[in-house]
Amino acid sequence: MYYWNKSNFEGLQSLAVELAKKDGLTKLADYCRLRDTGLRREAFIALDEFLTTANTWDSDREQDAVEVILSLYVNTSNCHQFLTHPLMARFIDPVLHRWSQQAPESIAPIRWLGILRRDPEHLTRVLANEENDQLIRRILIEHHLSSVDYATHHLGESLFLGQLEEVLESIEHAASLIEEAPVREPFFDLDRETRQYGQMLFDWQAYKARPIGTFPEWCAARGREYKWSVPVYYSQGAT
Repeated sequence: MYYWNKSNFEGLQSLAVELAKKDGLTKLADYCRLRDTGLRREAFIALDEFLTTANTWDSDREQDAVEVILSLYVNTSNCHQFLTHPLMARFIDPVLHRWSQQAPESIAPIRWLGILRRDPEHLTRVLANEENDQLIRRILIEHHLSSVDYATHHLGESLFLGQLEEVLESIEHAASLIEEAPVREPFFDLDRETRQYGQMLFDWQAYKARPIGTFPEWCAARGREYKWSVPVYYSQGAT
């Protein structure tokens, strides 16, 4: 029934059930149910009703609501139709902004801003205060690895993007965050990825010092097995 977007609709169903249990969030639950059934117009009417009501809440209540909403969201996979622009622009972003100004010592709004914006400065600040926050640690590691992925995704064409020193620094940051984790098991997948990138870049430096053939050919001759990205280039068709 849901074809390619199945996981999103299943996420909306799950959120609807949980939001309906929370005081003041039943209209958000209605939004999820209506989006799940394809009634987009009616869903946004329910969302607007929630936002209108939430605009009357005091700071404590709106902060509690944001905590509940975002906690449910980050624990629900692939629900990309939930954090809509109206919900973010009219409620979540303003609340987090006011919260961080009213309580600059509070790490909670900084944590959520870091998660939503993938902001490394916020994420690092949170982790400095709570080293056991596995979600923050994972997002920060993934942030560093994303720059490595970008720089290396054309190595299958023997092309490196960016500055090697900066990319090696990103790998070092990722490796340190994994090494410093109080519990390392949840990061085994990222540790494996970090090591693979490190080996690939070591090989790239050796290849550049004495290039023979293409980089994939050089790696194959030495028994290196990497998964090369397959770039797709688009060109304007003849008119």
